[in-house]
Amino acid sequence: AQNQIIDGKEFHDALLTEVVFPGLDATSNERAYLELKIKPGQTVLQSGGGGQINFPSPNQFPLWRRSNFRLEIDGLDEACAHVITVDPIVWKQPVNQAPTSFQQSTQPFDLSNLVITLPQHQAEPFAQWFHDFVIQGQASDSQEKNGRLEYLGHDHQTPIMVLEFFHLGIFRMSPVKSEANTAGVPKVKVEMYCENMQLTQTPGGGSSGTQSSPSSTQSQPPPPRPKSSIRPLRPPIKNFAPRLPLQKKQ
Repeated sequence: AQNQIIDGKEFHDALLTEVVFPGLDATSNERAYLELKIKPGQTVLQSGGGGQINFPSPNQFPLWRRSNFRLEIDGLDEACAHVITVDPIVWKQPVNQAPTSFQQSTQPFDLSNLVITLPQHQAEPFAQWFHDFVIQGQASDSQEKNGRLEYLGHDHQTPIMVLEFFHLGIFRMSPVKSEANTAGVPKVKVEMYCENMQLTQTPGGGSSGTQSSPSSTQSQPPPPRPKSSIRPLRPPIKNFAPRLPLQKKQ
């Protein structure tokens, strides 16, 4: 019979090992999904018992679309208002395998880079930051920036989930190749490493870490953590040359 439970699997001592926050696109009408990977320590097969599963109808939940987002970065909010895409953001936690289970590893967890695209004519503030940070070598902690990414509800205003970024550092800007036979506004890809990230608002109204008000414009960093506990995916910035011509100031 449809939706009948044939068999099942019970698991224990599971660890969350990976979270993929959805890629975003201001021009897309597609649904957004949060991907989770969970590694169980133990699993036990069970008989299904012939019961029925009643799945909720998708119509019971408001649509969460990839186009519903708002990005803010210190000093770059005006340029961020024109961001077209945000690549998926991935958090990974290594685990150690014990004889009968998995244990949280002491190795650093991985954070993917923050990668965005926006029109080239709106990218001058990022180009200036790139010039100062990479070309001029002004890459101290004080030159890094904080930011936040709000995943918005169907009204395009209410945040249903918020990611806070701490110690963002720009390391690459490059032109986006246009698709064949497609004419459009020239776009630029901007890549930034991220040393720390917090989920500060969740769809259920709870928080992970310090709760932040959706209307707040100042991101408060979490308590300092040792650099060895974080592994941002950043290359040596000294190896990168600018790929976006800087406009000369008059």
